[in-house]
Amino acid sequence: MKRILSIMLAATIIITAVGTVFAAENGTETENKIVFSDVNDSTPGAEAIQKLAKAGIINGYGDGTFGPNNFLTRAELTKIVNLVYGYTESAEENFWDVAESDWYYNQVLIAKKAGYIVGFEDGSFGGERPLTREEVCVVINRCVNLMSIDTGITISDEVSDWAVEAVNKMVSNFLMPLGENNTFRATENITRTELAQVVSYFVKEETPKPTPDPADKPNISGGSSGGSSSGGSSGGSSGGSSGGSSGGSSGGSSGGSSGGSSSAKPDNKEVVKNLNKVVADVNSITGLTRTEKAVLSPVIKGINKALAKADKVKITTEYIEVLCKDEIAEAKDAFYSMEEDQQESFISKIVNDVDTDTLQFLVDFFMPDADIDLSSK
Repeated sequence: MKRILSIMLAATIIITAVGTVFAAENGTETENKIVFSDVNDSTPGAEAIQKLAKAGIINGYGDGTFGPNNFLTRAELTKIVNLVYGYTESAEENFWDVAESDWYYNQVLIAKKAGYIVGFEDGSFGGERPLTREEVCVVINRCVNLMSIDTGITISDEVSDWAVEAVNKMVSNFLMPLGENNTFRATENITRTELAQVVSYFVKEETPKPTPDPADKPNISGGSSGGSSSGGSSGGSSGGSSGGSSGGSSGGSSGGSSGGSSSAKPDNKEVVKNLNKVVADVNSITGLTRTEKAVLSPVIKGINKALAKADKVKITTEYIEVLCKDEIAEAKDAFYSMEEDQQESFISKIVNDVDTDTLQFLVDFFMPDADIDLSSK
């Protein structure tokens, strides 16, 4: 058992380390792809938009468009967040400005019960009001309870006092990266694309994938698929909505022990996508104790160190191991300070809550000889 626990920990540490959702059901489906007239493969956030559309979380407007740059409303937020995080229970009373004839009436009841929407001081909801990026940080943190990671990063522009903690958590968990000169644009309204980017990491893929052949290790820095990053809007003291802004990089093959560098921007798309997915998965683990968070906090901190280098250095397995050696050691120390029954409980939470494909990827890539049966997941 101890060997299995050690293997699982090592694999996890190294990289663990709506029309009216948005309006009406109006995108067309072509070859398992939802088509919006204003979204194509070169549209920023297209991958996240497609992922949410295929999951039935967003649909589009009556004219077949998605409106990627339109500001997200608080009403739209409720349906999206309810679907993404699986909220279904309803409060007994609604806000005074939400009528039974409003398409979002039931969604707001659910949001109110879940607690991520609390309304304004006058008791209103404000369904058609747009959301700010800092408001979404508050909402996402209420839903996920993100871990606090000390990265030493300082946001250079204004963030409202009530949103500072939530914004810092979103930034440190790399769910909403900072822009040029460490700006966050906290008080700006969130767009529909930005929301899609941030919540897409919390949506599980429905299509099962074949079990990889142990001889074919996944390539952390290779692949053809792209990555998107994150961002957000909504919440605040009134409870707002959600959104996201964000990143993505590019993915290549593999590199040397230090990752290598060149004058051209390194191709890290796939590794950025995988690492961002791991951060979201780790933050989705429920019921963590303070001791367990002490193990995972340095894991996320290490991942963020690697992500911060994505524009400058080719990110490889060996590079991460060297770059994050202190964080790996810190996580191991925290893990081995637990009693054996605590270790078993911790590993059980990881196996139950982390995405199967992500966990399989980690085990196959870093611990090919591990005797771990994930078929029951």
